[in-house]
Amino acid sequence: MSEFYISEKIYSEKQLRNYEVKLDFNFTSTYKRFMKEVGSGYFSGDYNVMLPNGTSIQNFYPLKLIVELTRDFHKNEIPEESIPFGADNTGNIYCFRKEVDGVFFVDHGFNSVDKISEDFQSFLSLIKP
Repeated sequence: MSEFYISEKIYSEKQLRNYEVKLDFNFTSTYKRFMKEVGSGYFSGDYNVMLPNGTSIQNFYPLKLIVELTRDFHKNEIPEESIPFGADNTGNIYCFRKEVDGVFFVDHGFNSVDKISEDFQSFLSLIKP
């Protein structure tokens, strides 16, 4: 990932499967590999990873938080059928959609949802330190 990324939790295949059941959603193999090898965490300090579309990513959520955010999607301003997995430094989120392949960016300021990559692997390739 990056020398500036602080991994907080690595997940086992069994843990990932348990969360898939809770979410009624199957993570992609690339996302599972990421969570097993890199894990949830954040970019340290003021380090901000900019993406080509002008957004940034600051953290990848722990799976427990993903379940909590998804359960209360209305209160958390998350589009229905979305599975949030990370955020920028202003609270905008990155998510998967249950019925549509790809990675989406939810911008609360503009009240928009934009597809920013075709899959998680493509999303990861956008992250450049």
